[in-house]
Amino acid sequence: MDLTTKLRSQPPCPSFRIFEDGIGGCIKARPEDFQVEEIPWRDPSGQGEYLYLFVEKNGMSHGELLAVVRKAFDCEARDVGYAGMKDKAAVTRQWLSIPKKFSENASHFNHEQVRLLGTIQADRPLRRGDLRGNRFVIKIRDIDPIKAIQAGRMLQKIEEDGLPAFYGPQRFGYRQNNHRLGGALLTNDWQGALDELLGPSDGNYPPHQTALREAWSSQDAEALRSGWRPSQRFEMLAARKWLKYHDAEKSIRSGGRVTLNFLTSAFSSFLFNQILEERCRRGLLQVHQEGDLSVDPLKKSTLAAEEGGIPSALFWGKDAQLADGIQGEIERQVLKTYDIQPEWLQNRWAPYGERRPMRFHISNAGVEGGFDEHGSYIELRFTLPRGMFATVVAAEIMGEQDHPETDEDQISPDAPSA
Repeated sequence: MDLTTKLRSQPPCPSFRIFEDGIGGCIKARPEDFQVEEIPWRDPSGQGEYLYLFVEKNGMSHGELLAVVRKAFDCEARDVGYAGMKDKAAVTRQWLSIPKKFSENASHFNHEQVRLLGTIQADRPLRRGDLRGNRFVIKIRDIDPIKAIQAGRMLQKIEEDGLPAFYGPQRFGYRQNNHRLGGALLTNDWQGALDELLGPSDGNYPPHQTALREAWSSQDAEALRSGWRPSQRFEMLAARKWLKYHDAEKSIRSGGRVTLNFLTSAFSSFLFNQILEERCRRGLLQVHQEGDLSVDPLKKSTLAAEEGGIPSALFWGKDAQLADGIQGEIERQVLKTYDIQPEWLQNRWAPYGERRPMRFHISNAGVEGGFDEHGSYIELRFTLPRGMFATVVAAEIMGEQDHPETDEDQISPDAPSA
């Protein structure tokens, strides 16, 4: 069985749950129901050669936001720094940085989906991971507000005991197949990656794409050239490159370095989820075991358990260190299951490995139920450490949920790993 077939047989998001029963409902009924605000790693100095922009975007992808900023400040993509990527189907407030020399264009910043909330000078650009965490306000819809009492008890237990640090569904794209694309890249299966990107694959795509994906199977050039929406930028570029060159590698490479690196990172995220789910099934999430490698929950650097370190699981990649003991056995077994080969790490798109904490804790938790112009809701409020997924918290509260089909980019990450 080839790698793509193996990956297709296993959903990327684990089914393991701490709570036996959830309260039901749904999230992201509208962008305003899912709000995020970054917590900076450090406060800007107020002086220096860079300008930090505090912006709010509404219903816009990370890539679209960067395009708006580049146009407003007349700068290049390499000039825009950011600490994290935020959901498209949300209202998000976050920091970006540009060289101060572009600041005279700030008065021209005007967009219906983006607001410039403030600016401040700093002595260094923002880099990925330059945030301490994120504050969330999430409304659950289609729910009886009286269940806020039950949700409050659940949030309290999560605050006390923590949750498995699984990667959430947005890590795997709107079709939940980013990891399959990443696996194809690592094995240099360019044609397989292109078929996965543009073809029917497992059928998990929005209904409006049916004709387009059938057009890939029949090689209908006109449909492939003009049918893809701007929100599916990778698909659009790959299809056009294919029609021009009929070269699968060139077609996939059209997505660009950031996209391809993210896809292989999604493959490692899938492996991490598999490893952590097995640890949870053994009832060892809260238990330190001999051979565990403990890390600082924020910096992910080595930190002894007695100093506050949390047991970690493998995020597979270059320079990765496997654990010993029971955890090492789990990690090696998962790598064996998917026939992971050492030479894959020589691939230019291979991610860098790390040790990711097995669990995380929320803070500043709160719950309330009520009604507004859109109907009933239960509102969850909490803060998460960087790199952790609010959708994982929401899934625990609500119970098993289907991942909704949307028009988001193939890569629509919340907070990708370094």
